[in-house]
Amino acid sequence: MGLYVHVTYTGGGEDPLTETVHETTGDLFRSLAGIDKARPWEALGRCIGKVYVTRTDGEDVQRGWVFVARNPEPVNRGDEQPTGLREAWVTVHDAPPTVTTEYHYHSF
Repeated sequence: MGLYVHVTYTGGGEDPLTETVHETTGDLFRSLAGIDKARPWEALGRCIGKVYVTRTDGEDVQRGWVFVARNPEPVNRGDEQPTGLREAWVTVHDAPPTVTTEYHYHSF
C-alpha cells in the first residue's frame, strides 16, 4: 500500500488525493523532485520548502513539501495558461480520509 498525495497549485487548481506507488517518503520525494529518472512524469520541480501543519497542542509538524517549476508554454487548444513559475504544495497522507455516518433517530 503506497502513500497518498494531495497537490495544490498557486494561482488555482489542485489534484485530487491520489495513491502513489511509493512506500517511503524518501522515494516519494526523489520522484517529485525529479531525481528519480525512472518516473519523470511525477516531477514537480525543485523543492523550496516544507509544508507544516499546526497540531492541536500548538506544535508545528511537517506534512509535505513545496516545489517550484516553470509553467509550460500554452498548448494550442485555446487555453491561456500563464507562463512563469508555479508552486506545488504537496501534502502526504497514509490513507484517504474516512467518513463516518451517524444516525439521528427521533425519540417517540
